[in-house]
Amino acid sequence: MLPKINSTYLKLSILFLFLCSAWAQEAELIVYNARIYQNESRSFKSSMAISNGKIIKLGSYSKMKSLIAPSTKIIDVNGKLILPGFYDSHIHFLDILWNKEGCSLNNKPLNPDLIITEINKCNKSNPSRKVIVLKGWNYQHSAKHQKNLINKLDKIKIDKPVLLVGFDLINYSGNKKIRQLIKKISPLGLFGFESLDDLAKYKDEIFYEPKEDEAFQLIRELNREGITSVLDAFVIKRHISFYDKIFMKKSSSLNFHMALHPYFTVEQLQDQKYLADKFNELKKMRSKYSLVENMSLDCLKIVLDGSLEGNPYFEGDHFPSAAVLNFYKRPYISESGSISYKPDSKNNGHLLYERSGLKNYLNFANDYRFSTHTHVMGDRSYRLMVDLFSEL
Repeated sequence: MLPKINSTYLKLSILFLFLCSAWAQEAELIVYNARIYQNESRSFKSSMAISNGKIIKLGSYSKMKSLIAPSTKIIDVNGKLILPGFYDSHIHFLDILWNKEGCSLNNKPLNPDLIITEINKCNKSNPSRKVIVLKGWNYQHSAKHQKNLINKLDKIKIDKPVLLVGFDLINYSGNKKIRQLIKKISPLGLFGFESLDDLAKYKDEIFYEPKEDEAFQLIRELNREGITSVLDAFVIKRHISFYDKIFMKKSSSLNFHMALHPYFTVEQLQDQKYLADKFNELKKMRSKYSLVENMSLDCLKIVLDGSLEGNPYFEGDHFPSAAVLNFYKRPYISESGSISYKPDSKNNGHLLYERSGLKNYLNFANDYRFSTHTHVMGDRSYRLMVDLFSEL
């Protein structure tokens, strides 16, 4: 048998619940006379009410009146368009900052003599720098003079390491002080981004951190374009300490998601114990950022092949490194400079990981609930990834 409930108590309880409900629905901000886009219905509303940082109602202004309290701020935006915050799903945040500073060849088609001139200018304007770094090197243009460029780099009257950074951030070169540290280098003195760790001796000079105010300025620039959330598509460990300083601050107006590149070797991907230990480390890192409101580390970056840029002017064959199904054509250059193509080269690019190792990687990522963000440029690498995803 249910106990008797005092009717006065019941009425007061209902009134209390009603007042709590009404209080909870009071708006802190109402925006009206707007064009508010709704992506789901592809329609527009004229007003919205906001409370505790969330939109609690959309519709006409008349529907907002019940939410107005004495403290509610009301703004007439005079017909302006209001859109949801955009999500840039592939950005290189630190590279944008890094490319705003220092010396750059600006992707200009320069011959070796002009490149040496720019190196001397950079050294003169940065006398305290221990390493001369020139970004935006158009290695494709200077490729036909690469041997000559290397000779001139080694004879330059600067007793400092000189690093040339390709405009695509994939190909690099430098003088002898740089090249002698690189374990995997072509006969023409070229090496890839994966060899940058060989330059750890100069990391503070080559990978210098931008200033914090520059990072916040870039955040404001992104916000002005309507971007409120990004995925940095290539984060490595040395980036993270800088990102912590920027995005762990509550004042950041950008949600920052990271695709971390753990740099697995072919051999490591065959070692189940190594992968288990590594993924446990990654899991701990992810847990740290799960407690931060505007940062996350739920994604891992896989670089499976190279680029589609090749250069017919190289002395010797220089084919694209993207993994493709059909062989690349072999270029032939006449004395007049016209380019034609001879029979197949028997070169179809390069996969950085073997199928079995890559499958191990994806299985661990899946088991540990990490998403993956993959660099694939060729149809062969793309097909491999699709096949492996279908097998998960």
